[in-house]
Amino acid sequence: MLSRLGRFFRRMSQAQVTTIALVLTAVVAAVDRWLGHEISLSVFYLVPIAIAAWHANLRAGLALCLLSSAIMVTLDLPMDPGIPSRLASVWNGAAHLAFFCIVAYLLSQQKKHFEEEKTLGRIDYLTGVLNRRAFLEQFQYLLNLATRLRTPITIPYIDVDELKAMKCGKG
Repeated sequence: MLSRLGRFFRRMSQAQVTTIALVLTAVVAAVDRWLGHEISLSVFYLVPIAIAAWHANLRAGLALCLLSSAIMVTLDLPMDPGIPSRLASVWNGAAHLAFFCIVAYLLSQQKKHFEEEKTLGRIDYLTGVLNRRAFLEQFQYLLNLATRLRTPITIPYIDVDELKAMKCGKG
């Protein structure tokens, strides 16, 4: 199911992903308001934050962190005008904001490193050219495209034996 959601979000622009995350935040806020103070839904605010930080960008994730924390403070403000209880609500909101921002930052960094590793996994370290995995992915893409368009394709392929050994001076 997560892979389907990932494919769904990868087809969208960053603005579309951010809009969906904003809608999810509004839904969580509405449920949070409906349930009242007795039940905390703070963990559910992480879902749209994670979606924005992973599939859009860090800026969108941090914006949702700020919005979610502001919503939580607003919903948590007590009816009595006492200063200590209001300060406690603001403090709790700041703590949630810090936690949400840390999660958004870590997720965006994880995504960055994931993309780097994915790229490195398709390039031969010694020669700097695309490796077998990248070739097969490109071949599958072109084959699917040719099948869909019902056109023939020609793919030149050169396999040089012992290329790495020659480059290192061993051959």
